[in-house]
Amino acid sequence: MPDNKLRSKGQGGDAVPESVDAANVVKPVQTPDSAYQSIFASLNHDLEEKIYQLSQARLIAEAVTRDLQDHDYYTRLCAECLDVFEATICAYFRYRRRGPSGWWVVTYASRDGMHHPSSELIPHEEQGLFSLVANYDEPVYIEKLEDEQVFTFWQYLPSDRRSLLLFPLTGDANRLGALMVLDPDIRLSEKNILPQLEIIGSLLNSGVNNRLLYETLLASEEEFRDLFENASDMVLVVYPDGVIREGNRAVQSTLGLEANPSGRRLEDLVDESSRADLRRIVNELLSGRDVNNEDLILRRADGNTLEAEISGNVRKMHDGRVGVMRLYMRDVTKRRQEERRRREMELELMRQSQLAQVGIYISGIAHNLQNPMAGVLGQIQVLKLKGQGGPELEAIERSATKAKDIITNVLNKVRREQDTSPQEIDINELLRSELSFLEANPFYKYRVQKRFEFGEDLPPVRGAYGDFSQVLMNLVNNALDAMRESKKRELTVKTYYDPENRQLCVVVKDTGSGITKEVGEQIFQPFFTTKPARRDEITGISSGSGLGLAHSLALLKPYGGTITFETELGRGTIFTVCISAAKMDELHDN
Repeated sequence: MPDNKLRSKGQGGDAVPESVDAANVVKPVQTPDSAYQSIFASLNHDLEEKIYQLSQARLIAEAVTRDLQDHDYYTRLCAECLDVFEATICAYFRYRRRGPSGWWVVTYASRDGMHHPSSELIPHEEQGLFSLVANYDEPVYIEKLEDEQVFTFWQYLPSDRRSLLLFPLTGDANRLGALMVLDPDIRLSEKNILPQLEIIGSLLNSGVNNRLLYETLLASEEEFRDLFENASDMVLVVYPDGVIREGNRAVQSTLGLEANPSGRRLEDLVDESSRADLRRIVNELLSGRDVNNEDLILRRADGNTLEAEISGNVRKMHDGRVGVMRLYMRDVTKRRQEERRRREMELELMRQSQLAQVGIYISGIAHNLQNPMAGVLGQIQVLKLKGQGGPELEAIERSATKAKDIITNVLNKVRREQDTSPQEIDINELLRSELSFLEANPFYKYRVQKRFEFGEDLPPVRGAYGDFSQVLMNLVNNALDAMRESKKRELTVKTYYDPENRQLCVVVKDTGSGITKEVGEQIFQPFFTTKPARRDEITGISSGSGLGLAHSLALLKPYGGTITFETELGRGTIFTVCISAAKMDELHDN
């Protein structure tokens, strides 16, 4: 293995033998002209050599600083070093551990311009070459390699003479590799070789470190780009004037855009209802304040809207002006829907609690009225026995009897609603009782025509009275709501038994405005409603929560019940509830 010293080329002719007396050697006589010519030739030679070395340094500097972004930067660097040194082979070794020891070549070039695989250029089994490269920390010139066994395999070199230039390369204080030039005649004079090698080595290390820095920046950019493009949230980079510089894939997919929104205005992605909020958010950002978790309504390409939560900050330029705004948006439509449903559920529970409390009050009032009403009817009978009857007394008796029946119905309803145990229920009787309570509703009593068609010999159903009363009266109340703005208001309630399918059916028909296809696809979903919130005319409790039909389906499920509807815009809607007799038999057996 050679040491790290400059090896002489042996210039200046043959050496003088030691046996010859230097005093007896005849020296040639030089004339003044020949002396001047010799000095001039020497100066000219030195000048040419310096120019040549400067040209080498310039060409190397150009090679290491050009096209740092090229994927094959090191291969190009080797190829250009071939031209600078007129070398036979130039190889760049990048050190990567193959095992406990040893290195392998990842980039190289040859004089013929072909990029040979490492197995052709440097066999993997030749460890000595890599050991040679690894032993040097400073640039080195080895003039004669005839005795270096490590190069005996290299068939690309001429057999008469071999020279080597070796430039160790470091990056981040770690050994990166080396650039090695092999050539029969490198054309570097002995006296200036070390300074020149140091200059070239410094240029190469500078260029390689710039390339490493570029690779680091490129890796960071690629990592950032990967995070930017594949983020689940929408990310927008927006100029201060509101023009979008770029957006990630989530923006395109979430909003259904055909292309990246670059070049569009930010307000084009925001619904009209949120434009004022957007302007406020932008003003806050431009004033230097960050924005966190603000709500915006965005508009999709198909015209639908979504709810988004937006946060943002800005990147300022060196002069303090805002360069770009960075906006981070998250689709929170489902979360907001769930929050609204939870609030509506809480309101519905409060409503049910209020209804239960009202029921308790009504039950108490009815119970307290029962005894006085019985006393009134008793006194009427006493007056009749005394012969004090007359038309007036008969009218009083009819009113008192009607009041007594109402009180009895109220007490029966409350008692049945509170009883959740299965019982035999006559659907016709249930409907007559429940519909009678609607007489307290002025709209139902005076402004709606009523048609009741109750089928005969209907089989009883078995279940909780409250389940069926809630389902049927919910449909009736929906029918009344649908006809509030109609010119013709006719409510039809019909019951019948379908022997073919063994189903007991209840039909509720209205003459309202009908149901659109879009609404019809959603009416059985929880919390979907087209009715504005209003207060019940009897109880004074708000309704229109969107839970009625969904709750009705849930109540009917244990009984094998179904709800279907037919509708015609401008003519009205027919809802049909069918209860399976087979399911009723099964429940009865159980």
